[in-house]
Amino acid sequence: MISKRESNAIKARMDLLNAVGLALQKHGFAKLGINTVAAEAKMDKTAIYRYYSNFEDLLRAYIDQQEFWLKSLKKYGNREIDDMNRLAKTFIREQAEALMESEEFRQLILWELADKDGIATPITVKREIYSKNILEQSKTILGNCGINFNFILSIILGGLYYVTIHKDKYPFCEVDLTQKKHKDELIRTLDWLIDLLFETNKQVSEVEKIALRLRSKGMTRDEIMEITNIDIDQY
Repeated sequence: MISKRESNAIKARMDLLNAVGLALQKHGFAKLGINTVAAEAKMDKTAIYRYYSNFEDLLRAYIDQQEFWLKSLKKYGNREIDDMNRLAKTFIREQAEALMESEEFRQLILWELADKDGIATPITVKREIYSKNILEQSKTILGNCGINFNFILSIILGGLYYVTIHKDKYPFCEVDLTQKKHKDELIRTLDWLIDLLFETNKQVSEVEKIALRLRSKGMTRDEIMEITNIDIDQY
């Protein structure tokens, strides 16, 4: 059984970690400092040095417990993905909803981009580690189109980061994410985009099959290209 002193110390550490999150939400990454965190924790700033080696140590502890990116990724572990279309839509939708709703998440994005001391680096490392299984399986999923799906994913997520960071400042391309109808439209558009990518890949596959059947029936390369727009000599 832990002593009251140990219990108080654990609570104080948790309060300080929560205070970092509150400071990010209220004041933003640019104003994240020892004074703002101490004020949110309702403690004297010297308390930080009582429970952590220094302020940077507190920030690293805070970063270490963040799982905005990882909650979705951890669910899939190392198992094989049997429906990448559904997974892509679910993952991107979860990220979009979290970014739109959480100021803390958006400030973490800014922190990661502006980090000069490497404090936020563990977020980047963890995200790449946990996503490795999915990314290895997804990169060839649009192989019929000759496109690496991971590049598309990076563009979609990068765009989400940018448009949601602007959420409380001003609309971007007339998309105003302070409005519920625009939030709903964004989610619907993301679903449509992923479905379009996979449907296009499927259609390319069907056209390739047609081209191969035409070749087997004796059609020339030029005739097949005129019908399908596919250079059969590449197969």
